[in-house]
Amino acid sequence: MAEALEPVAKPVREYLFNEENAKLMSQKSWEARRKQRIEDAKRLAELEEIEKAFNTIVAKQNPEQRQSEPVKPSYQAESLVRVRGHIEATQECLTNALQSPKVDAQAVDRLVNALTRLREQERILDGRPLPGSMRPEKPSRKPSRTTGPLYSDPDPTPAPLEPAKLWSDYC
Repeated sequence: MAEALEPVAKPVREYLFNEENAKLMSQKSWEARRKQRIEDAKRLAELEEIEKAFNTIVAKQNPEQRQSEPVKPSYQAESLVRVRGHIEATQECLTNALQSPKVDAQAVDRLVNALTRLREQERILDGRPLPGSMRPEKPSRKPSRTTGPLYSDPDPTPAPLEPAKLWSDYC
C-alpha cells in the first residue's frame, strides 16, 4: 500500500538580520546609495549640457535675447536634442557598417529601421506635420461683403434744427 503522506514541516528560518548579515546589508546599502549619487550627478551634468545646447540654439534664433537670462528647456526641447544626438550616432554607425569590408545586411537593415523611427520621433517633437496632412486654404469663390456704411455722407455734421412750428402757423 501507499505510504501515508506526512505533512511537510516548514523550514525553520533564522532571523533575517543578525549581526553578520546586518553589516553586509549595511555595506550594500551604502554602496547602492553611492552609485545612485554618481548616476544622479551624471544625469545632472547631461541636463546641464542639454540646457546649454538649448540656450545656444535659442540664442542663434533670437539674437536680441539677453544672455543673462538662460531659458529652461522644456521636456520637448530636451527630448528633441537627445533624439537628434541619437540620429547622428545612428547615421555614423550606419556609414561604418556600410564601409566595412564585410557588410552585414541584417545590421544595416536594423540601423535603417532605427533611423526611420528616430526621424519620426524628431518630426513629431519638432511639430512638423506629415506630408499632405495640412491643406492650403482655398480662396473663397464668393467675394466677401464689406461691412461699412451703405451711403457716404460728405458732411458728417448734422443740419441745424429749425424752430418748431405751431398748428396755428399752418392755418
